[in-house]
Amino acid sequence: MKAITLIIGLVFYSLTSFSFAADGKMPGDNLDLNAVLELFKDSKSVEDFENKLNSEKSNINNLDLNEDGFVDYIRVVDYVKDNAHLITLQVAFSSDEIQDVAVIELDRKDDKTVVQIVGDEALYGRDFIVEPVTDNAKMAYNANSWSSVQYIYGPTYVVYVSPWYYGFYPHWHHRWRPYSWDVYYGYVYPYHAHYRHCGYYRSYHAHHHYYGHKSYSHTYYNSHMHKTAQQSLPVNKKAMNEAQIKNLQAQKIDGTLKQNSNQREIRKVDTAPMRTIEGRNAPTNRTVTHGNTPSTRSTVDSPNRNQTTTRSTHSTTRSPQSTRTPQTRTSPAPVQRTPQRTSTPSSTRQPSSSQPSRSTSSPQRNSSGTKKPR
Repeated sequence: MKAITLIIGLVFYSLTSFSFAADGKMPGDNLDLNAVLELFKDSKSVEDFENKLNSEKSNINNLDLNEDGFVDYIRVVDYVKDNAHLITLQVAFSSDEIQDVAVIELDRKDDKTVVQIVGDEALYGRDFIVEPVTDNAKMAYNANSWSSVQYIYGPTYVVYVSPWYYGFYPHWHHRWRPYSWDVYYGYVYPYHAHYRHCGYYRSYHAHHHYYGHKSYSHTYYNSHMHKTAQQSLPVNKKAMNEAQIKNLQAQKIDGTLKQNSNQREIRKVDTAPMRTIEGRNAPTNRTVTHGNTPSTRSTVDSPNRNQTTTRSTHSTTRSPQSTRTPQTRTSPAPVQRTPQRTSTPSSTRQPSSSQPSRSTSSPQRNSSGTKKPR
């Protein structure tokens, strides 16, 4: 009888200890981050970590976000920024929609690797951070001794991106039904002794870089599971709604598009004067360059100037001052003709001039072929 009452008391105690997570009814309760971080610690590589995470024998993945009655396949992607690695866990809802589940943030500073796992706010609430236990809570854990960390920061590491996506999974993978929450929690509860919750991020550099790669699913955000889970959270722990995420993404996209458009406009402006300086096509240069419109109008209005400019283009095409040189060359032409016209009538109309002047002028006329006076 005492044994029966003892067993009933233990069962009641265990159920009351589980109530804090069961009452939350968060989707992330079916993927315990303490167990995930322990699995990552013992993995030989990122690919090995993905294979163990999606194995039924590990009893760690119990997540069913699409509510199809089977445990979801979790793909792993590594986003790298300097010495930071973001091992991101994702679930594919369709060929176009991916929902982030959690991210393992690694950052190496001064031969010390800091590690934390952060649950996605849509599944766990905001700032759900888990890290290894240390003697001093203020000191960060050094994960250099982990086999997975040594592999990632090794010289032969290639950034890992899961080759599997929606509808295409490894041949060894088979789907299984999720366990009830009480049974699942019994599998993952022993891992809680080695990890703890943390109220801040050890590496803001890695965490800020993650937001540039964050993915969310429109189907999941409109599901009944997500809406009921968010209602149970306090205001400071609720996730952003879909409209807020779209606005943030739209601002980023518009900013990049504006920068690209400005760069294209600058390139167009820069290419126009380069063509005019080369002087390959005169008509096109007059239409493209708006700064030289007064010169083009003057050449079009006066045909004589067009003739002079066309004749001078063969000699001077690159210098814009060459268009003024024909005016200086044409000006002495009438000056040379005017003295000839004034000299001829002066010799004919002034007969009262001295005889030496006539004698000097008469041989010039004979040489020129004019009639002799008789």
